[in-house]
Amino acid sequence: MAELEQRISRILHYLFQTGVAIKAVHVVLELGTAVIIYVLSGTTLTEIATSVASARLSEDPNEYVLALITGSGVNPSSNGHDFAIFYLLTCALVNVMLIAGALRQTPRSYIAAAYVLGAFTAYQAYLLIFTWSWLLFAFVIYDLILTILFYREYKVLKAAIPLAATESAQQD
Repeated sequence: MAELEQRISRILHYLFQTGVAIKAVHVVLELGTAVIIYVLSGTTLTEIATSVASARLSEDPNEYVLALITGSGVNPSSNGHDFAIFYLLTCALVNVMLIAGALRQTPRSYIAAAYVLGAFTAYQAYLLIFTWSWLLFAFVIYDLILTILFYREYKVLKAAIPLAATESAQQD
């Protein structure tokens, strides 16, 4: 039984490490997206989205979502453009701090990461209520799993600290 628990623990730790690595890739994508949004105007972004959607609509004129996008006349405001850049940069900065904390392997950084990811997950779930997106749903599930893994790593690390202190006291 103990061997099975150790195996599960190793798998969960590997999933945690993989999740943190994916979060690092996510940071790069957030920064890249923020730069693209900063460089291009909101109108240009809308024109690109509309031209891509229009090309797809010529293939399948009955595609409801794309017809809705091209017919919506979306004209992003300057505030929305600035908010998107601010949001992406803030998320990237927070994620960098989460990754740095995970690399330091301190209990405080793990519990802080669990709380911050929990808050992000709650906000993303709130956004899902108003704007359904499979991609956003996937991010919610991913962040929820990573939050649980951060909390689990915190508990494992917290349990290992008294054990290490006891072993060093016994050696003295």
